[in-house]
Amino acid sequence: MTGVVMELQRSSSAVGTRKCPASTAAGVSELPYRDIDAWFARNAGQRAEGAEGSCELAASLAVFVRENATPSTSLNYKSEREDDLTPLLDLVGSVVADHGLLSSALTCLKILSRKEKNRRSIELGGLKKLAACADFVSNVPSLAAECANVFLNFCYERRNVSPFVSCHGVGVLSRYLDSVDDLVQANAAGALQSISFHEEGRRELRREEGLVSKIVGLLRSETPRVRARSAGALHNLSSDPGTIHAIRVEGGIAELVRLLKDGDGAVAASAAGTLQNVSREVASRSMIRCASPCHEFHLLFREPLPQPAKKNQLTCACPSPCFFLRESDAVKHLADLLCCDHVQCQVCAAGALMNVLGPEISTHPHSKPRKAFSKLISQCLTLGIIYSAVLDESCSGGRVVA
Repeated sequence: MTGVVMELQRSSSAVGTRKCPASTAAGVSELPYRDIDAWFARNAGQRAEGAEGSCELAASLAVFVRENATPSTSLNYKSEREDDLTPLLDLVGSVVADHGLLSSALTCLKILSRKEKNRRSIELGGLKKLAACADFVSNVPSLAAECANVFLNFCYERRNVSPFVSCHGVGVLSRYLDSVDDLVQANAAGALQSISFHEEGRRELRREEGLVSKIVGLLRSETPRVRARSAGALHNLSSDPGTIHAIRVEGGIAELVRLLKDGDGAVAASAAGTLQNVSREVASRSMIRCASPCHEFHLLFREPLPQPAKKNQLTCACPSPCFFLRESDAVKHLADLLCCDHVQCQVCAAGALMNVLGPEISTHPHSKPRKAFSKLISQCLTLGIIYSAVLDESCSGGRVVA
């Protein structure tokens, strides 16, 4: 967007006397509210491009960022006090042309939005300012990535999802996925993962044309964080029955089967969980079972599926349904994951195996063969967890928090 002239405006409720930032010998715990108020007072009614004191304010915000960037050492994060977001939201809505100051303001918002009280305090007006800012800076990778990070945090709260959607934020994030910048892609996928965790978010994302195709495409990324967050978003989306068809048609099953071998346990877990969800659809289940042996497997994604000769059995050039169960890459990798050192991955793999193979054993879910198979999978899962906890020296012993 070009040719936009903005005048600096301030919410009347935010103007007033403020205390100096709370600080100790260990660092700063509060935003430099006085500096923000002073900047607005100095530049009231002026165009954003000609604002005075922006470098000084950016430096003041940078001190807060430096002292609170890491959650484990952040005094602000440890504080139970709710922070006033209005000054920063006003700043974000006023200085889109000043990339340096805007970057500092967005980073401060990212830090503050780590706290539940702050996430729950934002209103529709604040989300509108953020969405407008995100749209304006979509061609500036560093700012777009920071905007997406802010959305990722705020949309962690269910109460913020519908207001964010009403601001056309989903369309902005969808465009971010087209970026050539890995960080923009990763943060946008992360924000979509937050949104798709909630039912109303999944419903809206399903309506966004081309979104599933873009997420499936990012599963091929060479950047681990992009793969992880894209797989996580697809896992959430796959819990919506209306999205399963789109995942299959866009070639998602082949990519998910490939990710079962990913070295990142979280990625493999999301892939297994997604396969577990999509296998509720007969057509997808058949594809998973013949993931590798059928040499024309990739052609099935965009072509109508052939009518099965028998219920739940896909007709193709492979010799027999037993061949699927014996040779399928998906089944083999899912079975391997039962003994990995990532508990979520093990559980998702067990669920996927029961969904994929169960109907082949018997069409009746409560039949003796199906119950016996479920018991066998449960025993394999138990043995795998015991092995990981007791015998596997490579087991990390817990989750790693970034």
